[in-house]
Amino acid sequence: MRHCSPLPVAAALLVAAPALAGESAAELSVDPDASLVYALVYKRGAAKALAHDHVVQAREISGTAVLDRDDPTRSHAEVTVSVTGLFPDADDLREQVGLPHTIGAGAQETILRHIHSEAQLWVEKHDRIAFSATTFDGTLGAVQVSGDFTLRGVTHPITIPLTLSEEEDGYRATGSFRIRQSDYGYQPYSGLLGTVRTRDEVDIVLDIKLTPAS
Repeated sequence: MRHCSPLPVAAALLVAAPALAGESAAELSVDPDASLVYALVYKRGAAKALAHDHVVQAREISGTAVLDRDDPTRSHAEVTVSVTGLFPDADDLREQVGLPHTIGAGAQETILRHIHSEAQLWVEKHDRIAFSATTFDGTLGAVQVSGDFTLRGVTHPITIPLTLSEEEDGYRATGSFRIRQSDYGYQPYSGLLGTVRTRDEVDIVLDIKLTPAS
């Protein structure tokens, strides 16, 4: 059975132009072990019954943040995802997001080669995925974060609706946004003479834990 090769992205969080933070500001770091970032890639084409939808997890996430609850304009952060650390179709994550079937190790390796290839994310030249926010609308609850998303060396403005909640040991930011692969300099995967393809649209899901910087 053939598998569509996903072109994820992945993803990242709140980055604004640096500003002096007030006394209410919290200096934070991304906790990669308590965070989850993944991309959902969808099949299409005349022979899509031979393929699967895919979920691709970002396993290398890093970043820092300053969150100023009194003055959101002074909040800023940097979060990045490494293409090298992407991993497709882990059994537990497929089950978590409601995708049927498991993907064997051989198919996972093939999918990952496509992801890393020059035709897709071109890991040898562009290993960094990042979001740089320029505007924050609030710091708790429903927050709209607008800025620049960079993938494969191409940058476009986006707006991400987030829910930012305070927890006992820090903060958690959750949300999702959609990109089109063709906007970032490459075309969706196509195989079997175009009868098995992935959609141009990819959904990126964020669940990021921020803890006090040590």
